[in-house]
Amino acid sequence: MVYICIMKHFRIFQFLLILAALALCVSCTDFFTSSMGKWAARDPDKLVPVVNAGNVNDILSRFENDPNASLAVLKKIKNAMANASPEDAIVLQNAALEAAVNSVGLVQAVLGVVTSLDEINVGSAPQKIADAVNGMKNLGSVGDELFAILPDVDDDPDSDFQKFITQASPDDLAFAAVVLLAGEAKRQAENDMAGYVDNFDDKPKTPIEELAMALANEALARDGELSGPLADILDSLNL
Repeated sequence: MVYICIMKHFRIFQFLLILAALALCVSCTDFFTSSMGKWAARDPDKLVPVVNAGNVNDILSRFENDPNASLAVLKKIKNAMANASPEDAIVLQNAALEAAVNSVGLVQAVLGVVTSLDEINVGSAPQKIADAVNGMKNLGSVGDELFAILPDVDDDPDSDFQKFITQASPDDLAFAAVVLLAGEAKRQAENDMAGYVDNFDDKPKTPIEELAMALANEALARDGELSGPLADILDSLNL
């Protein structure tokens, strides 16, 4: 049985990253069975075709196991946003959440430091998270690209942000928040990421942190819609 000790003041950053670790360990054990092939060594910018709302999901699936190619997809999503209709923009923005997660190699990084679900507990969380962040690729670029693609945080129900977020999967919102906060941890405190995680107080200090927290809060508010391991873990934490 997996035992998770939850402190009264468990910070949301720790929770999200541990949630990601647990969910990935449960649901992505077959990740390394996919062969990336020799094409993975080619220039990803030349490898990835022009992206639009009609083909973006197929392109995401094609390159989902290659972080560098997924980053190229993310950049091409940003390019496609320039001429996208409001409806197409939402499709592209939702695809960008998944592309961002694929771009940092979140699965590989987490599986590289967590060999058992029982390893995850409050005491070991900061260092485990720091190790996972250090194993992620492209973090700075991914955070900048995703921030440029997504609308500005806005509570107005008629805002572009709310129109986007209400159509996004809570799973994708949660994982994108993890990626954004991991990037900020590395950007702000590369020599003490464990300290950054341990002292994160849920009060955003940068625009990227503000975006990450908005995505995280929306995912947590819709916990009844989360799927698979994410739903089970949220239920076990009474959140």
